[in-house]
Amino acid sequence: RVSVRGAPGDAGRVVVEVADNGIGFEPQHAERIFEPFQRLHRRTDYEGSGLGLALCARIAARHGGTLRARSAPGEGSVFTVVLPRNGGA
Repeated sequence: RVSVRGAPGDAGRVVVEVADNGIGFEPQHAERIFEPFQRLHRRTDYEGSGLGLALCARIAARHGGTLRARSAPGEGSVFTVVLPRNGGA
């Protein structure tokens, strides 16, 4: 299950959280998952190229924002996008 919600941000920022109830991941991998072609599992276990989150992080950065993740194994994940209200760059 995936849910999307607006979260409180300061006056100059928009915050969106995307949460799932998937397999989750170890917190120490929260930065690594945003690097191109990085996968936490074998391709035979889960589909994907390891580019999706890297592209999302790059898009957020190009707009002057950030993308962060928090998770724990078996507890799903929450991805937080923070963007400037004025559109950034």
